Amino acid sequence: MSINIFQVTFMAKMYLVDAVSKCAYGVESNVWKDPNPILKQLIKNGVITSELESNCAALCSTLLPWANYITRTRMISREALGYVKKIYESVVVQRRDQGNVRNDLVQHLLETDEKRKAAGKEGFTNISWMTNLMVFFLDGTETASIAMSYTIYCVAKHPDVQRKLRDEIREMGVTLENLDFEKLKSLEYLDMVLSECLRHYPPLPVLSRKATKDTTLGAIRVPKGMKVLVPVWKLQKDCRNFSNPDEFDPERFSADRKSSIHKGAYLPFGEGPRLCIGMRFATTAIKIALITMVLNFEMSCSVEDMKPEKSSTLFLFPENGLVEVKFSPLVK
Repeated sequence: MSINIFQVTFMAKMYLVDAVSKCAYGVESNVWKDPNPILKQLIKNGVITSELESNCAALCSTLLPWANYITRTRMISREALGYVKKIYESVVVQRRDQGNVRNDLVQHLLETDEKRKAAGKEGFTNISWMTNLMVFFLDGTETASIAMSYTIYCVAKHPDVQRKLRDEIREMGVTLENLDFEKLKSLEYLDMVLSECLRHYPPLPVLSRKATKDTTLGAIRVPKGMKVLVPVWKLQKDCRNFSNPDEFDPERFSADRKSSIHKGAYLPFGEGPRLCIGMRFATTAIKIALITMVLNFEMSCSVEDMKPEKSSTLFLFPENGLVEVKFSPLVK
């Protein structure tokens, strides 16, 4: 029996770049066979710039927004901007001119643009198009690949959880051939496992929000316009919000227990109107990948007691991308 060790962060990025390209933009990425130079560099380096530059850009945008114009720091890499610009020029403009129709994000935005114009409102500008395409690409690839990497790690680290997950998938009669959205929703334990993984490793450990009106939180007055940082990771690891917070326990998200979780204590994708727009896409893609792996492989950590180190960037990246997992084919 052959056993393969994979760096799952890199594998997750390839899978999600391919999924976003097909599902959102309607283009073939060819990441598994022959990716173009921009995509190859993008997968290698990521959507976000270096740790120093991205942290500096985030700090400036929060405290001194004008400083980014002086420092020229940015959070999004040139490769990512180049790829999204290419999508806009080769897909959006062409579809708008030729009237081609597909069931994807681009089509939804095109139809929204037409409705706005028909209602006498201003249509999307080029910057609006680029922003929408970029935000979905960021959420669907970078944020989702972090979540997927840690989810695979958690499942590999807890064989009892992995067995129970495999049993549920088999008992529900789910296969890759008959998998659809309804069957995906029926896998309750799968949802519990993913929720617990996101509690331990939220892709965005800190959220930034701006107060839209004067308000008071306890004894703290928050004036309109003030930037507020929400420590998501700390909230989700606080024993006042979750008992035994360091324990990996998917059952805390079971139907009879999750109702006791305070809404503001669990925020892996944010909350409210600013909820991550790629959340549903990301969780669906991760679940499909996990089903595929669990049905075909026994996963285990490549090193005993392996614990991925977390970097100090805006996102909860594994340090150096090192989340390595052993995949042993299951005997059919």
